[in-house]
Amino acid sequence: VQAVLAGYGSRHKLTKVETLLLPELTKLRRLDVFLHFWNRYQAGLDPVDILQDQILRSTRTCQYINEHQTTLASAILSLVI
Repeated sequence: VQAVLAGYGSRHKLTKVETLLLPELTKLRRLDVFLHFWNRYQAGLDPVDILQDQILRSTRTCQYINEHQTTLASAILSLVI
């Protein structure tokens, strides 16, 4: 996470509002990916084990962000102008 944030921060500085929204936007993006695979499963394009993997990935991502909010917030705030 630190490396990604440092790399991004070297090219573009986030505003305070953007930094405050980044954790929630990251969770929403992960859930968007889940919905993509849900639709593929519903259409018969992917087997259930692919969907189950996406459920686990989405759950783990959201749990990680929730459990490490303070650490992530500190890292993200370093990107503020």
